Amino acid sequence: MKILRDSIGLIVAGMLIVGMLGLAGWSVYAGHKAVEESTVRQQAEPLVAESPVAAAPAPEDESWKLTAEHLEQRLRRLEQSQNMPQNVARGSASSVALVIGEYVWTDRSRRHLLRYAGTDDSGAPLRDQQGQEVVSFDGEGPVVIREFSGTAFLLASGEVLTTSFILSPWAEDPLLDQSDDPERTPSMRMLHAYFPGSTSAVDLKIEHPDENAQTVICSIKGTHPAAAGLKVGKAGVDTGEALVSIGYPGGVALMAARVPDDMRRELLKFPGTATDEVAQFLAERGFIQPVVLQARVTAQSDGKIFYNMANTFGNTGGPLLNAEGKVVAVSEATNSNFPGLNLALPVR
Repeated sequence: MKILRDSIGLIVAGMLIVGMLGLAGWSVYAGHKAVEESTVRQQAEPLVAESPVAAAPAPEDESWKLTAEHLEQRLRRLEQSQNMPQNVARGSASSVALVIGEYVWTDRSRRHLLRYAGTDDSGAPLRDQQGQEVVSFDGEGPVVIREFSGTAFLLASGEVLTTSFILSPWAEDPLLDQSDDPERTPSMRMLHAYFPGSTSAVDLKIEHPDENAQTVICSIKGTHPAAAGLKVGKAGVDTGEALVSIGYPGGVALMAARVPDDMRRELLKFPGTATDEVAQFLAERGFIQPVVLQARVTAQSDGKIFYNMANTFGNTGGPLLNAEGKVVAVSEATNSNFPGLNLALPVR
């Protein structure tokens, strides 16, 4: 029995030794595993931290900055082009005036005025079988008064600049006698300029045309408008350049069409030949405002500028301004067959 107990004791002791060695082995393996995982984490963590630095462009690579600056400049130019009419008009429109003029016809002695022979029931002048107005210096009807309109603008010098349309508004009048000894002679009776913000017109006096008789300088008789006036640009224009046109296309008729209905009913009381009276009515109520449009230079030839813009004859004499708000040309004429094609005179 003793031998049996000793044998069992030896077996138990051996099993305990083997178990302890197993635990020690597991602990060593676990220790190695923990060390290996810690080492892997330490090796991996620097890679994660350094990845943003690796993604950044090299210090000498500046191409992305140049591209961004180029795009920003293009967007700025596009925004300036879109806002150009509003920006230019903000400081310039008050210097652009509606011009209303009247002329009459006199005989050789300049003492007698041409009159209509009479009027019909509607007040229109009598006409012959060919549709021509029946007129004479001893007629019993009203005096023959012709009206015309256009645009002019105030210069920073205090003078007013426009084109030669005010020198001979009767050039296409059917009553014009172009013989060597004309029986009828046209004579300017009135020349008014209505500036935005002013409640009444100023009188213009024609001073002198330029050497080519294309643009005309006028002076203002009486009180000057509060506008500061426009400056003339020193440089020319480039083909394709965007300009701003300010003027009165459509004249009084277009402005009268924009008033409220109650005012339009009052305008119906004026006769059809009362353009100046209608302009005065609009000025007193603050409706003298020019039309601002963007134009683009399409060609240049023989000292003249051609530009593309929807236009009408009332815009003649109006300024064309560059992006700096300086006058570079004056609207001269439009082609009735091609209303989008216009002619301007450069101003230097």
